[in-house]
Amino acid sequence: AGLSVNPKGAHLQGNLFLGGQFSKGGAIAAYALSVGTLPAGKYVSFTQPVPLINGQRPWSTVQPASNNFANLSAVTWTTDGKIEGRVYNNSDFAATYVWIDILTFAIER
Repeated sequence: AGLSVNPKGAHLQGNLFLGGQFSKGGAIAAYALSVGTLPAGKYVSFTQPVPLINGQRPWSTVQPASNNFANLSAVTWTTDGKIEGRVYNNSDFAATYVWIDILTFAIER
């Protein structure tokens, strides 16, 4: 077990322990939401339930994408037990087959 570094990158063999103010807790979870078609200049709201880890909200990252490479952006907030947000279509054309990838990270303080 240990950390090895070579020209291709760093490789961790074994468990990861973080010291200091934060430590990893729980698991990383992934969610995928289908939104369908999003007209130009419009937005759609979404909600994804997530479990609390030791009573704390998980940290999240959100990435929207579309089949036709529309210019999409997202804003999110985490409330007790769910991630809520909006995906905006900043393009001059409709975004087709829009989906949202959500990753949540459980961090204990």
